[in-house]
Amino acid sequence: MLGKIKDKIKQYFLAIINIPNTIKNKITQFKNYLKDCRYKMNHLSETNYELGLDHLYRGNLNDALLRFKLVDKFFNPHDSKTYYQLGWTYFLKNNYSKAIEYLEKSNEKYKTIFINFLRNYKSANEVPQEIWGKYRDLTAKYYPNIFNNDKNIHLPYRFVNDTMKQISDLSDNYSILELGSNIGLAGYEVEKRFPEGFTLTGVEISKLMTELQDTYYTNLKIYDRIYDISINEFLKQNSNKFDIILSFCGLTFTNDLGTYFSLIYSSLNEEGYFALCLPTAATTQFSVKRKEFIFNPKDINNVLQKNNFAVLALNEIILAENNKYSIIICKKTKNNL
Repeated sequence: MLGKIKDKIKQYFLAIINIPNTIKNKITQFKNYLKDCRYKMNHLSETNYELGLDHLYRGNLNDALLRFKLVDKFFNPHDSKTYYQLGWTYFLKNNYSKAIEYLEKSNEKYKTIFINFLRNYKSANEVPQEIWGKYRDLTAKYYPNIFNNDKNIHLPYRFVNDTMKQISDLSDNYSILELGSNIGLAGYEVEKRFPEGFTLTGVEISKLMTELQDTYYTNLKIYDRIYDISINEFLKQNSNKFDIILSFCGLTFTNDLGTYFSLIYSSLNEEGYFALCLPTAATTQFSVKRKEFIFNPKDINNVLQKNNFAVLALNEIILAENNKYSIIICKKTKNNL
């Protein structure tokens, strides 16, 4: 009993002794808080701009608008960067006229390219790479979930599985190229399911998507090499040949499939395989809502055949009523020209 009393007294006196340190720590925390508040008050323009960017990349478009408009009206009116981000925000909200209005006020590098595309998207054959790269950055975080549905369809798995069923006679050391490797959705399935003995090369214009691979696939190196450039640049510069070329929704930036199929044909070894997945609809057109091209499956099939690909399989996958995809697996044939 006496020992317990002594311990209590000891704890009491230790607490009294430590009061100055506790008070000192609280004062330090309060000073740091005031310092942070003072910085934010003195840098309201910067703070709200950064918050706007954060909301933009998180997909909180109304919150992004609020922050950017606060900067424009109160803290830093007529700022070119703010106008440019407002243009992007309205573009993502499908309000192209408002997007053009703010882009015209900016002096940013790609403003003219962006405005020309928004004015002529109905007749455009391609989304400019300067726009496509940032759009891929802005939508990177959605990729883990947008290709699934409540019926347990996982589109990257179906794409790779359907492709495997059509491929035979592979060499011992074969090479695979993926055009538009995003966060590694199809690449991950390839690593799990394809027979061992291959090298996998990825091409992805969005550096943010490439960086997110480490987040979603921890401690797993999916690609032997990744090129952070546009598909167009890669195919024109590439001198290597591949046994298999995959494109999981990687060509949706263009309506000019013929040009890319021709380049892909040249990048394949003899009797190499080409598998692609694209969003489909009754009419080939640019989708304002999706910010990408959607395709009539017959159009894709016709362009493939014109570029000397023999179609081995064409499967339609329905994730939702207005969310359909075609998985097409084909093989390079001899050029008859």
